[in-house]
Amino acid sequence: MKKDKALALALDILEESLSYIESPSWSPSMAIECRNAIALIKQAQEPVDADGYKRVPVEPTPEIIAAAAISVWPTASKEDIELARKAAPIVLMRSDLGPGFTLEMLAAVLATMAPAYRAMIAAAQTPPEMK
Repeated sequence: MKKDKALALALDILEESLSYIESPSWSPSMAIECRNAIALIKQAQEPVDADGYKRVPVEPTPEIIAAAAISVWPTASKEDIELARKAAPIVLMRSDLGPGFTLEMLAAVLATMAPAYRAMIAAAQTPPEMK
C-alpha cells in the first residue's frame, strides 16, 4: 500500500474512532491521543519540499520574467561565470549553434542564466494550499 493511501486510511479510521473514544466511558486521555494522531497524520500528508528546492508555477508570471530580466544587470558573479563555463560544453554538444561559437562566447551568454534562475525562483509565489 502506498504511503498516501495508508495515511488516508489511518486518518479515516482515527476520525471515525474519535466519536467512540469521546464517549463518557472512555478515558479523556484516549481522545487527546487520538486527536494528536490525527494531527500528525494530517501534517504527514502535507507536501514537503526538500532543502534547496521550492515549488514554483508551471508557467512564469510577468513578475517572474521581470525579476529574471532585472537580475542579470549589471553583470554575473564570478561563481555564475564559472558555472556557465561548465555548462557551455554541454550546450555545444547538444545544440547546433552554427560555426563561430566558442566556449567563452557561449559561457558569456549562459552566465546570465544563473542569476535569472535564482531571481525567478525567488519571485515565484507560493501556491495557496502551501501557505
